[in-house]
Formats: sequence, C-alpha cells, structure tokens
Amino acid sequence: MVKFMAFLKPSKYNYITRNNNYELLLFNSFYGSFGKVTKKNADNYFILFKSESVEDIKINQKLVSMGFFIPIEEDENKKINFLKKINNNILSLIILPTEQCNFRCEYCYEDFKREKMTIELQESIIKHVKKYLHNYTGLAISWFGGEPLLAIDVIERIGGELKEFCKNIKRSYTSSITTNGYLLNIDIFKRLLAVNVLNYQITIDGLKNTHDKQRYLVNGSGTFERIVNNLINIRDEIKTGKFKITIRTNFTNDMKGIIDEYKKYYYNTFGDDQRFNFFIRPAGDYGGERIQSFVKNLIKKDDFPMVMNCFNDDNIKLRFSFDSFLQPYGSACYAGQLNSVVIDAEGNLRKCTCNLNDMENNYIGKIKKDGDMEINICKHAEWITGYDKNEKCDSCFLLPSCMYMTCPAQKIVRKNNKLPCPYEFNNIDTTLILIDKDERFTLIE
Repeated sequence: MVKFMAFLKPSKYNYITRNNNYELLLFNSFYGSFGKVTKKNADNYFILFKSESVEDIKINQKLVSMGFFIPIEEDENKKINFLKKINNNILSLIILPTEQCNFRCEYCYEDFKREKMTIELQESIIKHVKKYLHNYTGLAISWFGGEPLLAIDVIERIGGELKEFCKNIKRSYTSSITTNGYLLNIDIFKRLLAVNVLNYQITIDGLKNTHDKQRYLVNGSGTFERIVNNLINIRDEIKTGKFKITIRTNFTNDMKGIIDEYKKYYYNTFGDDQRFNFFIRPAGDYGGERIQSFVKNLIKKDDFPMVMNCFNDDNIKLRFSFDSFLQPYGSACYAGQLNSVVIDAEGNLRKCTCNLNDMENNYIGKIKKDGDMEINICKHAEWITGYDKNEKCDSCFLLPSCMYMTCPAQKIVRKNNKLPCPYEFNNIDTTLILIDKDERFTLIE
C-alpha cells in the first residue's frame, strides 16, 4: 500500500514567542491551545512555523490536534464564520439585583440612583427564562451591581428557581458574580454556592494602604482587612474545589512601588490554592464625576506593560487568569453578543454595564410583566454588528478571540470608530510567559 504524503501549513491564528528558558511558547486563538516546545527542538520548530507548507511526517501530531498546523487546503476564514454560529447558543443575562452600594470607590462611574429589584420584576425575569430557554443550550447568569450582595435575597430567589428549572429541562446553568467582597462571609458564600454561583470576581487594589485609599465604605472606613479575612476564611473552611475566585487589581500610579510586596503577600496568602487566581488591569476612566479628581493617579495604557513585566518572576508565580481572555470570543465584549442583555434594577434593558443612565445609546428596551422583552431592534443591532472589518484585523492572530467586538461602547457611546485591541494583544509575550509559569502549556517533544 502506498502512503500519500500530506502537506500541512501553520495556522494564521498562531502566535510564537520564547520563555525565559528559551523554550518555544505556542498559542492558537481559534482553539485556545497552548503548546511548549523544548529548548532542544525549539529552533527546528521555529523554522517549520515560518514555512508555507510542511510534510506531515515532520510534525508532532499533538501540534495538529491542537490546531497549530492544519491541512494546506483549509480555508480559515470559513472557520471564523462557523465560530460565530456556535457562539449564539447560550442565553446570557447580566442582572443588577440592586444598584445601591456600600462602597464609594474613587474611580467608580455609578451614581446609585436605583434601589433593589421588586418581587414583580424578579418574577418577570424568571418568566422570561422559562418561556424562551428551550431555544438555547444553556443559561449564564452574571450578578452585578451596585453591590449585588446587598440584595442576596434576590440572588437566592431568582438563582434558586432558575437552577432547578435548568435541571428539569436539561439545560446547562452557570452563574457568576462581581462583588466587592466586603459582605462575603462564610454564611453568604455557602448560600451563593447553593444556587450555583461558582465564579467570583473581587477587586482588591494592592495592599492595605493603596486599597483603603481607593476602595472605602460610604462612611470613609477602610475595607481591605475585612475582604481579605473573608477570603482567608473561605480558603480554610470551604473544602469543595468547584468554585473559582479571581482577585482583580486595578493598578494605579500609587501601586508601582509596591509590586514586589504585593507579589509576596498574595503568593503567601493564596498561592497554594488552585481555587484562587489573579487578574490585573490599569484602573480606567469609565465616566462619572468621581473619576475627575482621580485622573492623575491613572496609569497610561502604554505604561502598563511595565507593570506586567514586573510579574515575570521565577521565584513568585501568581496564578493569572489571562488565558480565559485568549480563548475564542474571550476578548469579545458581552455587549456585542446577540444573546446577552443587561437587566437593571428597574427592568430596563441595556447592553453595557457602564453608562447605566445613558438612555440614548445604552438603553434598548424593557422587560414586561409577562416576561417578554420589548427591544428596539435598530438600537440592539448597533451594538452587535461590531466595528467595520479591515485587513489588519482580518489577518490578526487574535481575531477568533476578539471577533471585532472588544468594546462596542467605544463606538456607540463614545463615538470612536477605531476598534481597540485587547490588552492581551499589546502584552502578548508577557501574557504567555505568565501563563506558562503556571504550567498550563502542553509539552511538545
């Protein structure tokens, strides 16, 4: 039997860099694959990745199964269209159970005008899901605010009923929450786990001095010690491994001098617990009046790579969640998704959790008493059509992750028609090195 030679080509969605050990780090954004070639074979594979075609016998089959090399005749533009289709199967609701907050953070854009959701509105949301979830493969609920834990009863009522409903009709159900963590004691945490809230984002801005200066209670009191103690109690007393807590830090100029201390503190406190990971961003100007007196403390976007590079430390390896932003649609904003909608505390439908009082651009309708959504289709279409396509984006290795939709609000609200690139694009080498330090790359011999 004659075996015909097959030819492969490198995927256009590959990115290649090297780590501190001169090993080859490979990333493919269509499959969200991470591979690492040993130093011994790195130079040979680097040449193959720069070739237009390669005989399949020269390629480790792991690289083929992970999407790094594909059949030479394959049209990857068609694969992008396929990706768009499979991304529309989940009903995604971002729910604000209350827009009140116990914090007054220096850079917060909210004005806390609306109170807690009424029972009638809660019923409308439940009715909507029960009416329409059969059209989807699953439901994803994200709890936002204000501070959502000020309305824990709303989360329990809606979340508990929808969790049971999804179980009965055999649909997937995921739930996440963005909380300041101040009220997240053991009792509250157990109540959230009971209604399937398994993913948490909690912002802690550096260490006590910087955090308490930026994120304080309404009465001006500090919040650092209470939040960290809550997380330590969860670490020690909750034994299940099914939840994930992401500690987010919004870096400011005040934190540049404490990065070494920051790394040591969080590594010593949570570094051995796989349930905790970290995420860093520069604090940003998302509007509102409070930020005006704080602008001088913001780190310029071009300076942020310096902050990230400070975490490239072989001795202290924090577990970062950057890899989720590199997955297909990982850097695409929820506001650009067809099946994603924000329901505020009065039942207004919006696309973006910022600009909550913008009734001209960020208001697309209302949820009605019977659970139906009255949506202005033209306004909704503005958010989901994304930015105009261009050759630079079409040829970008990160296109499956961003899908021309990194921040629709830049175009719709701020009237800026230039598509912003994801932070991970501008910091891709350091991002991959930090992911590699957590040993999340598949080794290729």
